Amino acid sequence: MESKKFCQTIVLRLDSGEEIVQALADFCYKKKIFAAHLSGIGSASAVTLSTYNVSKKRYFDKEFAGQLEITALVGNISLKNGKPHVHCHITIGDEKFSAFAGHLKSATVSATCEIFLTKLGEKIERKKSEKTGLWIFGFE
Repeated sequence: MESKKFCQTIVLRLDSGEEIVQALADFCYKKKIFAAHLSGIGSASAVTLSTYNVSKKRYFDKEFAGQLEITALVGNISLKNGKPHVHCHITIGDEKFSAFAGHLKSATVSATCEIFLTKLGEKIERKKSEKTGLWIFGFE
C-alpha cells in the first residue's frame, strides 16, 4: 500500500494481492485514525459479500471470484472494542457486466484499488444493539 496525505484526506493505493478490509484496518491502527469516511474504485480477484438478516440477527455470505471491477466502495471507519473498525459496502461487476452489491467482508485486489479516506478528527465508538444485533454508532 502507498499513501499520500492532502489536508484531512489520505489517498491510498492498494496493490495486487492486498486484502482491502485488513489493509485499511491496519493502516488506520498505525495512523491512529478513529473516525473517517471512504470511497474507492479498483479491481479484485476474490470478494466475499454479506447481507444481514435482521430477524435472524446474522450475516449470510456469498463468494465471487474472477476478474471483478470495483465500481463503488463506500464506507466508514469507527472504533469497535477500542480498535479501528472498517464498515464498507461494495458494488462489483463481472466480465458479463453483471453487478453484485452488499456488505464487504473481504476483497483481494487483482490490479489496484484507489481509495480516498477522509479523517473526521474525532472518535466514533460502536456499541452492540440488542434490538438488531448489529454494532451501531454509539453517540453520547
